[in-house]
Amino acid sequence: MTLPFLLGSLALLALVLGVAFFSGRQVKSAADFSSAGGRASLSMVIGALTGTMVGGASTIGTAQLAFTYGHSAWWFTVGGGLGMVLMGLYYAVPMRRSGYATLAQAVANEYGAKAGLTLSLLNMLGTFISVIAQVLSGATLLSAVSDLPPLAATTLMAALMLVYVVYGGALGAGYVGIIKVLAICLTMLVAALVALQQGGGLAGVLLNPALPPETYRTPFARGFLKDAGAGLAAVFGFISTQANITSMVSARNDRTAVRGGILTGLLMPFVGAAGILVGLYMRAHYPDMPSSMALPQFILNEMPGFLSGAMIMALLVTIVGSGAGLSLGISNIIANDIMPRRLTERMSERKKLRVNRGILTAFLLVCALLTLLNIGGMILNLTFLSMGLRGAAGIGVLTTSLRYRGKIGAGYAMASMVLGVVTTIVSHLLFADRWDPSLPGVLVAGITLLIGAKVGRKATL
Repeated sequence: MTLPFLLGSLALLALVLGVAFFSGRQVKSAADFSSAGGRASLSMVIGALTGTMVGGASTIGTAQLAFTYGHSAWWFTVGGGLGMVLMGLYYAVPMRRSGYATLAQAVANEYGAKAGLTLSLLNMLGTFISVIAQVLSGATLLSAVSDLPPLAATTLMAALMLVYVVYGGALGAGYVGIIKVLAICLTMLVAALVALQQGGGLAGVLLNPALPPETYRTPFARGFLKDAGAGLAAVFGFISTQANITSMVSARNDRTAVRGGILTGLLMPFVGAAGILVGLYMRAHYPDMPSSMALPQFILNEMPGFLSGAMIMALLVTIVGSGAGLSLGISNIIANDIMPRRLTERMSERKKLRVNRGILTAFLLVCALLTLLNIGGMILNLTFLSMGLRGAAGIGVLTTSLRYRGKIGAGYAMASMVLGVVTTIVSHLLFADRWDPSLPGVLVAGITLLIGAKVGRKATL
């Protein structure tokens, strides 16, 4: 590391830590921690949503997949962007007006406590995998800029995620998210412009003869059902992510929540496009490098020292913030849906705050341990699986509990969640190379709910 690189890194880090310290001092209660006390501005909502959704998968993972499969890498940010727009338009206001803080609470109100608990557990499974993908992204980034061994890099990533949100909660995610949005958008914009300049313009990057057109110039290089299904997984998964619900609930009013979802959704595909340009450039010029290193090595090789340091730190903060935001959603699920209500009702606000922070700490430690077991490979593949699991479990019952109340019996709702997730897992194990596993998972869940609507609310399985 050169001195300008270190100065650039420290400058951005100091800015982020300063904002995190400020936001942490604003947290006075468990409500501030879990939902920003319902007073988040538009910029804070966008910051929190982007801070969670634009992470290692959208940046390092997209460049990695583009390095290997070209334009297929765009499906995550395009699908995620569409999911956020739909969430803002059709889900944010009904969820806010329901008065519930989590997906599971809304589902439990319609289908009973067992259905709510089932969704909580299944949603946690999908989010768990996504957080592991973020830790894996961060460890990859740290390995690119230092000689840290995997244990140290993984432990450091989990610790940074913990510090990022454990003192600020939803307020911290919002405040720091504003800085992160600016930093990561500028980072990806500069990276894309440099890739275009160094690669001979748009045609030089996209039509480089070193990139076979059958793989690098089609959005379906892995097959239509695989890539289009991955896009749908992102749509359903983003809508069914508790961290996004937390951000919507934290908004000061309905208009702010709706606008925050739409604007975040419109932003995401541009971040993905920048990652694709970098991935294609690196494949054409450095074909033998590890695919996961495409974006970090591009920044290290092509950027001047101070700017390189600031951009690497922006990526690190992006990944840390995304993993921390997802973890905050999990801590909210555990505190609000899984812990016995009789226990939480007797707690003071200060004790609730300590419990929330303790849950978050334990969760991130477990994620770090599982990351060390090397359960992942392609970062986006892990993320698509996570989205598929969340979508199969949550999209159907969330939609019906908010917009089609009184139509379906609780037994069919339970069956749709369980069968959807089981089908997704089986498809991932047996047919992952043919189609995205979320396709049959969401289809089975949807058919189960349609059967339930047909036979009526009073019918039971």
